[in-house]
Amino acid sequence: MDERNEVKKVARDLLARIRSILTVDWQKTAQARARVRDAIEQALDDGLPPAYTPDVFKAKAGVVFQHVYERYGIAA
Repeated sequence: MDERNEVKKVARDLLARIRSILTVDWQKTAQARARVRDAIEQALDDGLPPAYTPDVFKAKAGVVFQHVYERYGIAA
């Protein structure tokens, strides 16, 4: 599998994982936000090659979390 397809698979898996844990008003509690952030970090860590330093990885995961926070404000 080439790198592009690998990244697409990780993105699909991540979206499925996030959708399964989102609840109504998930943004309002720290515990729910942490669960989403952990799911993002775990999916990225499981599926992508370790090409980033820990600091860059956290920053990239933060960008993904911000996107999910803005896009999926209401449970998907």
